[in-house]
Amino acid sequence: MKLRVVLIIVLNATELAWPQTAPARGPEFDVISVKPTTFDANARPQFSCKGGRLLASNFPAQFLIEYAYGIRDTFPLPDWARPDGDKYNVEAKAADNSITAATCKLMTQRLLEDRFQLKLRKEVRETDVFFLTVAKGGAKLKPVVPGSTVTESSGAWWRGQRAIGGMRLPALVVNLTDLQDVGRRVVDETGLPTDVFYEFRLDFTPGPVSDIFEAMETQLGLKLIPGKAPVEFVVVDRINRPSPN
Repeated sequence: MKLRVVLIIVLNATELAWPQTAPARGPEFDVISVKPTTFDANARPQFSCKGGRLLASNFPAQFLIEYAYGIRDTFPLPDWARPDGDKYNVEAKAADNSITAATCKLMTQRLLEDRFQLKLRKEVRETDVFFLTVAKGGAKLKPVVPGSTVTESSGAWWRGQRAIGGMRLPALVVNLTDLQDVGRRVVDETGLPTDVFYEFRLDFTPGPVSDIFEAMETQLGLKLIPGKAPVEFVVVDRINRPSPN
């Protein structure tokens, strides 16, 4: 069986040692401002990183970590760092106003290390997962045709009984992992192309009596099979409240 490695993040309760040789830091923002904001239940978090400038308003530390490291799991953090905890207004400026999205994420990692004293490490553990496979009878995925009104930005579709949108297979795997109805990390074993943009429509009942598994098989021709796999965990050894400036 081939090695399957996926990514989630957990919080370690104790401080753990780091390697003696520090890795290269990589690109950094030249000017950074991090200020706490008073929580407003009606204010939605806002984020952008373009033109060499990162702007995040009403943003919790967890959202910054998810953005910087590409993690979309519910993972343990101190209460103050969670979405219902402390919120921050973050503004950072790079010397180069043409940085890529990938570079902005790397710079945000440095920001978290410096201002939040965030320390991470990786380890692999065997854990329960669901393998996403093609059901008997074949996949029922419809590629988006040129000129279609379905766009990749319409892919956030796992939040109700009737779901519709478009996404590539890796995004589908992430969204399935996010679902409480699934409850485990999902690993792609379909063998389908990962660069094809598919149009999805799915009707399912969320909650304690969810029929997501049956709906996936009958409507999309995909099946979730329980199993175990080595999973790469990113362990948070330390995170502190930033000093405002």
